[in-house]
Amino acid sequence: MNNKLIENDVEEWLAMDIPDNHILSEDEYDLDEDQMDEEAPNQVGIIDRLFLPTGQDIESSSKDLELLENNDDMLVFDFPEFSNGNNDVPTNADNPSLMRILRPRTSTTVIENNFQNNPIVIVPNLPVTPDPVLQTEINRQWRKKDETTIELPLYNENKNYNVEMFKNCKSATDIFVKLLNPIIDHIVDQSNLYATQNNKTLKLSADELMGFIGINFCMGYHKLLSYRHYWSTAKDLHLQVIFEVMSRDRFSEILSNIYVNDNTAIPANNKDKLYKLRPMIDSLNKTFSEAYNGTRELSVDESMIKFKGRSSIKQYNPMKPIKRGYKLWCIADQKGYILNFSIYQGKNEALEREFEDFNLGERIVLKLTKPYWKQSRLIFFDNYFTSIILLERLKTEQTLACGTIRSNRKGMPNNLMKDSTIARGEYDSRFSTSSIGVFKWRDNKTVHSHLTIMETKLQVF
Repeated sequence: MNNKLIENDVEEWLAMDIPDNHILSEDEYDLDEDQMDEEAPNQVGIIDRLFLPTGQDIESSSKDLELLENNDDMLVFDFPEFSNGNNDVPTNADNPSLMRILRPRTSTTVIENNFQNNPIVIVPNLPVTPDPVLQTEINRQWRKKDETTIELPLYNENKNYNVEMFKNCKSATDIFVKLLNPIIDHIVDQSNLYATQNNKTLKLSADELMGFIGINFCMGYHKLLSYRHYWSTAKDLHLQVIFEVMSRDRFSEILSNIYVNDNTAIPANNKDKLYKLRPMIDSLNKTFSEAYNGTRELSVDESMIKFKGRSSIKQYNPMKPIKRGYKLWCIADQKGYILNFSIYQGKNEALEREFEDFNLGERIVLKLTKPYWKQSRLIFFDNYFTSIILLERLKTEQTLACGTIRSNRKGMPNNLMKDSTIARGEYDSRFSTSSIGVFKWRDNKTVHSHLTIMETKLQVF
């Protein structure tokens, strides 16, 4: 066996935890599963001698010091004194009773060989820099304020729709076509490409695709048992308006070949379950935000699209009116116009990397509101999303927030009045040094709400 220590063993030794006391047990150490039960006490004894200086070790430690002085291959490690917190122990490294031998933990054979051929001496009781604190809790000061009125910051963003985009629109259908136009040509190209890849000839045009979409709208409110019945010659099934747009076989051909993204271009490490629809989703979000800037007041919430088929991203929530379907995160303005949406498909690593210090609800709010930062917008959301650190982050982006908050959220003030001391219709409030206000209002039950202010006073909504 090589007398020199291998690098991996050294790294493993440095990762070992030094026990805080002298009471050791077999359960504190990793023992090989193949070891005999009678070997376990021997190994524990070896590890015990690693950390616990005793009178019996003085003679062997003196030899270790002599060996250290005459061997250039020896490694010296500095560790703090671990003699059970006794500060009266001498710190002189020449004291052999304080010198410890570091032995590997791989197996009994390796321990003995390394101890005999290449021991490592540790000099104890030297200062060690403590591990850095990974996350420091903010020391928020919550105080009661008497000021209750102030004007909101100025808001000068354009509230009108894109006049140039809709200047020739005379009906709701024209507006819908304008919103869909940017992606139509892309769908046509991808559908023809998909048919070609399958040795077929589709020759789909933009006008024909719009007719196909129109037929699907008609089928949505005029329901029959099968799409083939719309071309039936039976008087109680036949629908002339669909019959005039295209034939049944042509509709079936487009239905089986319509595509939005190229299958052959899927990345090897693709984790996007909506890859095949991604160009259409991105195009719609871009068009929605360009068509209308929205009101100052925006709302972030979830929306459900009813679906009972088979899909890996289908969600089930028994507490919602629509219990099964696709879940969408949406940001909408005061008039109900959706400016942006995101389809929930489970873990999103890209979003986690962008906002790594926040939970799911907080990340959704930050992602959807990011295009509207620095505009003094007022964002509303419910207690699923709300947290104190989210409100503080939005405030740093000059974005106001208001809504409900759960009483057990981290960072909430603990000096609010108790429920029993608040009369019905009354409230209590506290404000942090970062201008975050929390209200506790009582009706049949207590409701906690929050708001963000930019000045030293507040406006109660």
